[in-house]
Amino acid sequence: MQNLLATYVHHLDPFAIQFTETFGIRWYGLAYVAGFIAAFLLFRWFVRIGASELKDSQVGDFITLCAVVGTMVGGRLGYMLLYNFDELVANPASFFNVLGGGMSSHGGIAGITITAWFYARYTKTSWTGHGDNLVVVAPLGVFFGRLANFVNGELYGRPTDAGVAMKFPNELTELEQTSTGLDWKFPTAQLREIAEKAGEAVPGLIGKIDAAASKALASGQDPHFAVVD
Repeated sequence: MQNLLATYVHHLDPFAIQFTETFGIRWYGLAYVAGFIAAFLLFRWFVRIGASELKDSQVGDFITLCAVVGTMVGGRLGYMLLYNFDELVANPASFFNVLGGGMSSHGGIAGITITAWFYARYTKTSWTGHGDNLVVVAPLGVFFGRLANFVNGELYGRPTDAGVAMKFPNELTELEQTSTGLDWKFPTAQLREIAEKAGEAVPGLIGKIDAAASKALASGQDPHFAVVD
């Protein structure tokens, strides 16, 4: 299959506005801001239509505690515990080195879950009710985050020659890379997010994608080809 993006080598700048060589406003940070603003607006809408126990005056506090504090603290702690534990033990202050990067979606989810539980107990509201609202809002925040991952040139998939493959120079810096040159990579995380959004609009689409991938695996073919075709 001819590579539709065969001439494209990922070279996007992670900085939206850069002040120094290492400091500036990054697209990744703006993705968080966009997610928090979207969450605030959606929760206010939930309140207006009676889909949330919160009062309009409580939305700001809830988003600040659960979305901002829960996501940021949980995401950072999750990254340090899961991926950089040795450094955390050797230098606990490294937790605050946010300019060095390092966030975990797993930790963010745990952080939101825990802070929502504390908020529900403090306000005597339903934790599961808040959870119903959060699971509607969260995918939009993850979507913004995955777009930022793409800008950063990270979270790409395995080598492939599917039609949407592109090259990521960052792979040259990874220790597990042993081949010479750059392999074609499948933008897995981003395409998955697009598929999930499409699945919300087209009932049954995700099931068809899963069936095509399973059939390809059973026959020894690359599931990416089946899904893209």
